[in-house]
Amino acid sequence: MPVLATEWKLVEPKVMELKLREGVTVHNGGAMTADDVVISLNRMYQADFPPYVVRSRGRLGNFVKAEKVDELTVRVSVEKEEPLWETLLNLQQVMIIPEDYTKGLTGDPKVAEHDDFEAFSLAPVGTGLPTAWPNSCRASAWPGNVSTASGATPRRWKRSPFSTSRKPPLA
Repeated sequence: MPVLATEWKLVEPKVMELKLREGVTVHNGGAMTADDVVISLNRMYQADFPPYVVRSRGRLGNFVKAEKVDELTVRVSVEKEEPLWETLLNLQQVMIIPEDYTKGLTGDPKVAEHDDFEAFSLAPVGTGLPTAWPNSCRASAWPGNVSTASGATPRRWKRSPFSTSRKPPLA
């Protein structure tokens, strides 16, 4: 979240407010929205899709919900005061995915269904692979669902995490 949000603060002991960065796009060219952040967080915080239940168990059990305040603001609530807010908001499991794209993969495009999440795993789109960095990289190969090749997108606003210009230190 540090690169997707410009600021975050506790507004109550059990509620954190995130101010989202403007201009973040997902790999399919759409803008990242507060709705994308809410569905992404709630799919893990209120998980009922079996793979997400397993991934959220243990680390995210204290998180209750994410709610949209406005187009660039999201509030996250927990059951008990959380000392590890920043760490837990940055887990790979809470990567940001586009709501409309995900819901539109199967069935009813207005409802997030289990089949949507399964289809998403075969055709991922988000704010970054493998981490949630805005415009960081894109899947450039997905042969037979076996491996992934990633590269920086031309719109990336930060230096690529896959920089090839670095040289290892001399021994």
